[in-house]
Amino acid sequence: MINLPEPSVLLTELEKSQVYSDWDKTHTDFLSHFFCQLDEQFVAKTNWEIGFYEPTNKKITVFAKQDKLFQLKPADEVFKKPDSVVEKLELDKLKISLQDAFKLAKQELPKQFPTESVGGGFLILQKYQGKNLWNFTFITKSVKFVNLKFDAISGELVSKDTINLVDKNNLNK
Repeated sequence: MINLPEPSVLLTELEKSQVYSDWDKTHTDFLSHFFCQLDEQFVAKTNWEIGFYEPTNKKITVFAKQDKLFQLKPADEVFKKPDSVVEKLELDKLKISLQDAFKLAKQELPKQFPTESVGGGFLILQKYQGKNLWNFTFITKSVKFVNLKFDAISGELVSKDTINLVDKNNLNK
């Protein structure tokens, strides 16, 4: 069961809030992502966090809804690879709904990683390398990250990755 609103609905609500209106008067940031933590059953453990990127200072400002009010978190460093570019998320171009993205992930996860048992993880809606993506990442019981990225326009599985968190070569040193 999905216990999150569609990102476009939440963004509209945020844009009507006083905290956003006050902040927006002095900022030129652009919408960069939506983020939430998930449990192993794909149920959100947190509300969406909505990120805005400021290219001049290269920082992210995040808004999160707590109860019925939006909270503004202080601008912070961007968590990304040094050569990655933060791109503007274009919600109006999305064709795959949040509900459909969850269906795709639940269907593909066991197919793409048949030997893995997943625990909690997170979901990011972002634009990466020119594509709007539903980006699901889970940690496995074998201490790996498994990641599926779906094109948010076509629904196509764009990539799948496994990252070993424990390097067995370093355990013997």
